[in-house]
Amino acid sequence: MTINQIFNYHICAIPLKTCLLITVKMILLIWLSVFLVLSCNGQTVNKYEHYLDDPAVQLFREYLEIDTSKAENIQTGVDFWIRQANDVGLPYAVYSPAGKPIFVATLEGSDPSYLEFLFETSIAQIWTVVKVECCFW
Repeated sequence: MTINQIFNYHICAIPLKTCLLITVKMILLIWLSVFLVLSCNGQTVNKYEHYLDDPAVQLFREYLEIDTSKAENIQTGVDFWIRQANDVGLPYAVYSPAGKPIFVATLEGSDPSYLEFLFETSIAQIWTVVKVECCFW
């Protein structure tokens, strides 16, 4: 029996030659994967890891971890903002119409001729999605 006769056999309607090529490619991929895993020594490199030490990132992560989907955790969010206002010396007030707390901090500018500015955020609706079209803002 010659090589050409052997390659004329079929496995599950796939020519034997094709099966052998696929097998060789799979073995090469497995060896490549093993080589890559061993060359990394099990360590993954995260190019953004150094940002985790940034105080602003740590505060933002702390803020995002507050689960306000439960009513009993809303006060935790208010406490977060109270702590931030106290840290920088901002006067603040907490109002609770209908039993829902509203935290208001005031930062006075140096020139009273400028108009007032209001920055608002709602921790209770942090997962709300707004379409990215100006008419919906």
